[in-house]
Amino acid sequence: EKNKETLKLWRQAGADRYLLKFETSDHNLFKCLHKGDDRKDLQRRIELLIYMRELGYEIGSGIIVGLPGQTYESVAKDILKFKELDLDMVGIGPYVPHPYTPLGKKFSKSVFDEKVYVPNTPEMTLKVIALTRIVCPESNIPATTALATVGGVEARKLALTRGANVIMPNITPQKYKVCYDIYPGKSGVRESIEEIHSKILKLIADIGRVPGIGKGNRIRRDKLSPVGHIR
Repeated sequence: EKNKETLKLWRQAGADRYLLKFETSDHNLFKCLHKGDDRKDLQRRIELLIYMRELGYEIGSGIIVGLPGQTYESVAKDILKFKELDLDMVGIGPYVPHPYTPLGKKFSKSVFDEKVYVPNTPEMTLKVIALTRIVCPESNIPATTALATVGGVEARKLALTRGANVIMPNITPQKYKVCYDIYPGKSGVRESIEEIHSKILKLIADIGRVPGIGKGNRIRRDKLSPVGHIR
């Protein structure tokens, strides 16, 4: 979450994609999650996404499914916000509580009524991915690491057959990625880049797909010829 001057400088230097999750489009929930941190502002994030679009970035954003206090209505509004922003990439992953964070500690002691609040389950995450694909047919949607962490490789396979079309492998050197402890049990932390690559290729083959070729930019339908090739 950088200022406009920095984002413009990076664009001039060659950057062409940026991921900035707004996490939730519910202003009250956002404030609750970032209580006491005046640096975090939902409207500012939305404005930055719009600004980056004007600069020529491919923009990515997304939400966390199952945040404490998140309602089904707020998730529905999130999906509509994806469409409104015309996102090139939409990241949708389940909330994985970390036991050593204030939010994680609060979550572990809470009981939520799933008739009112969204659960942080693989099944719910897959539903949000599927609905997002219907509303945003052109956007890239990853089968996230967080989903693989809570649901295993099968959840990732299901994501790729329910709307997701991208896998983003972690290629950070192993000695560093074990230090990036954003939630416990993160998928692929102990594996080498070669092992991760091999597993991804197998996963894709298992569901009868083949890996795409190229940079992986969003493909807009208005730029396709009748036979499906980019003009």
